[in-house]
Order: sequence, then structure tokens, then C-alpha cells
Amino acid sequence: MVIQIIPTPEQIEEWIKAYVPEKEIFFLKEEDLPLFEEELRDVLVIPRDEFFSHKSYQTIQLINSYEFWQLSQEAAFAVIAPPSWVMDLKAAKRKELLALQVELNRGLMLPQSLFLTEDLIPEAFKVSSNGEAFVILQKALWDELPVSEKESLLIKWANEWETAESEPIPDFAPEHIKKFAASYPSFGGSNCLSTTLFAFTGAEWLIDEWVHPETFKHSLKRSNLVRVEGEPSKGDVVTWVNEAGVIQHASYCLGNGLFFNKNGQTFFNPYKILKWEDLKEHWRAYQSHLYRVK
Repeated sequence: MVIQIIPTPEQIEEWIKAYVPEKEIFFLKEEDLPLFEEELRDVLVIPRDEFFSHKSYQTIQLINSYEFWQLSQEAAFAVIAPPSWVMDLKAAKRKELLALQVELNRGLMLPQSLFLTEDLIPEAFKVSSNGEAFVILQKALWDELPVSEKESLLIKWANEWETAESEPIPDFAPEHIKKFAASYPSFGGSNCLSTTLFAFTGAEWLIDEWVHPETFKHSLKRSNLVRVEGEPSKGDVVTWVNEAGVIQHASYCLGNGLFFNKNGQTFFNPYKILKWEDLKEHWRAYQSHLYRVK
């Protein structure tokens, strides 16, 4: 029987604080600039390449909240504005700007059906696209929503990211893994690579890190893990790589066909115990590599 993963009240409190950032970011296509010429005088308009190399705008929570990784390639400019800016726009321009965020696949766009009370959402923040109604979350709106609405919304949204279910925690799992298995993180940043290194080394501080592929590969080498063939067994690490050989995912084998796993870098991605068959199916688009202590 699977375990239902439920965020704690303390975790929900941290999620509420972090989910909608103070810094508001909008995206525009090249051809949109003339449409908003008057409105863009008192904000920063940053070309895409410069924006994605700007350290101030590449913090882990901004990346997670706005979901930069799924942003359309048509997004040519980022608009950095104070929270009051979008509220001061004329209604027609605001509606047009928010509709563009849906079109460009910016984060902080939630289905209207997730809200407990739709009457709480001003029409200014509602956008329809392809027959579906969205609410564009901005700081001004988020601050006005009741805590109960935010709690309900975030729990539902977490379940939209991935199922909140884990295999039971086996008795033979190491104690440091039992502490985190079948639970959510309180903060964003921890990814599959840091989770795997934590599981392998037992160093608890690692679970909160955001580890990149090359760093991960060097860590495997220093831990005397080498590529082997065969089926995974207790203590092994499995990675999945794309055609260029870049690691897309990693997981730690507990033994008996069970793995300690985290699928992404947001606080909506829980730490789970997964069956090997389910893990293979989920990452079947990539080639798997098995590592074992030599």
C-alpha cells in the first residue's frame, strides 16, 4: 500500500512565503515592444540572453516560481517591474500583458479550477487560453488571498506537479534516508543529483544543495563509483543521460528493487521511495548508466 505524502503546516507556511516572489517578471516577444512602448518607460527591459546570464534574476526560487526552463523561445525580453506596475496599467493593456504570459508559458499561471472561491479573484488576473481559464498570480493578488485559500491552492498545485505517493519506507533503509523519505522539502533547490549524493554519502547538508551534472560526475569519481553493467543493487547509483551524454536524472538504490528519488528542484517535488520498474518507465526516453563502488 502506497503512502500519501502530505506537506506539514510548517512547510506550507514556508511555501506561502516563497512561492510568489517580491520581484515581478514578465516576458515579451520582439514584436510586442511597440505595443507597450508607453508603459515600459519606468521598468527594466532586458534582452533574453542578458537576462539569463544576470545573477540577480537566476536565484533558485525565481527559477522555480517562474519556471524558466519551460519558457517559450519566443520570449525575447524580460520586463522587471515593481508590484505596483502591473496594477497601474490600463485594464486592456494589463489583460494583453497577462495573456502574453500564458502564451509564452511563464510560470505562476494556475488553472482557475484550483481555487476554492473564484469570486476572490479579480477579473484583471483571469486569462482564457485554448478554452481553459487561468489565474496569473502576482504579488498584489497573492497578498490579498486568505491563508486558507493559499494553503488549499498550493497543496492542489503540488499534486499537479506529480503524484503525492511513495512506496512504504523499507525497514532496511538507512536512518538518514528514513528521515526524509515520503516527505516534501520546505524550500526549493534540492534536486535529483543532490538527493542522490545525500543518499549515498549520508551527508545531510547535501540534500539542500542544487548540484549540476559535472559536479555530480566528479563526486561519483571521488567516491570510487565506476560504470558497471547489470541490474542495480543496494548502494548503487543510476543516472539517465541524453544523447549528448548530459545527466538528466539520478537515483539511489536501496536494494530489493527500491530507490530513494526526487524528480525535480522545486518544493513541489517530494522525496519518494520508488520501484525500479516505475523509475525505468518514467525515464525511458534516456539511456541509463549504472554506478557501483569498485
